[in-house]
Amino acid sequence: MITARAAMVEKMRRLASRDLLAFYQYVWWQPGQLKIGRHTYKLCRRLTQAVEDFLQGKNTYLVINMPFRHGKSDLVSRALPAYFIGRCATSGVAACSSPNVMMSGYGASLIQGFSLKVREIVESEAYQHVFPTVKVDRTKMAVDDWKVENSETHVYAQGLGGSLTGKGGNLLIVDDYCRNRDDAESVTIRDKRCRAGRLALLIPLDVAAARAVWWLSSMTRDSMTFSFASAPGACSFGWIIVGDMVQEV
Repeated sequence: MITARAAMVEKMRRLASRDLLAFYQYVWWQPGQLKIGRHTYKLCRRLTQAVEDFLQGKNTYLVINMPFRHGKSDLVSRALPAYFIGRCATSGVAACSSPNVMMSGYGASLIQGFSLKVREIVESEAYQHVFPTVKVDRTKMAVDDWKVENSETHVYAQGLGGSLTGKGGNLLIVDDYCRNRDDAESVTIRDKRCRAGRLALLIPLDVAAARAVWWLSSMTRDSMTFSFASAPGACSFGWIIVGDMVQEV
């Protein structure tokens, strides 16, 4: 006989396989309690929708602006890639079953740290309860390029200007493209990072074949976020700028 607790756990597990917020709560990796604000609910809803749209063959290009220390990196650069891989692998949509994830930002060590955490989440007991068929390929485990077992799914992680050119991506994430506020307020540095980002990340994105979720964090209004969104040819991507989320909710 199934107990009420067992039934509740199974309900949570099933929900975690189809909803990013439920997944985030289910696999939360820190010893302290996960704090969820109104902005977390709103962001999770939008990202869950983006993943479901991907499975339906629809593109999404999101620019997300949130203040510091509001869980952007935990949610978008750690939880989302793991959820995206699992949701696609178990969706039953053959064309989306083996997506690639590309992660970038101002420094390779930061981004590869995110990649390592994504891999650790996939290997965790909680994740295996939700997506038991998704395993890390033990023969391909470099933090800058690791692979899912029995799948073509790769997770690539390089700093802006790194060796991402030539690799295809379905989920593309740029996190902390500026090291600090001084970099963010420097027109010269922003322009340099913007050029590097467009060359390394927009070029590999084949709109006809790959649907993507895109995320940028920004430090200033006059930032690379808007340089990307207003770049020549960028309008064809249909950017959705979600700004000041904490104030909007």
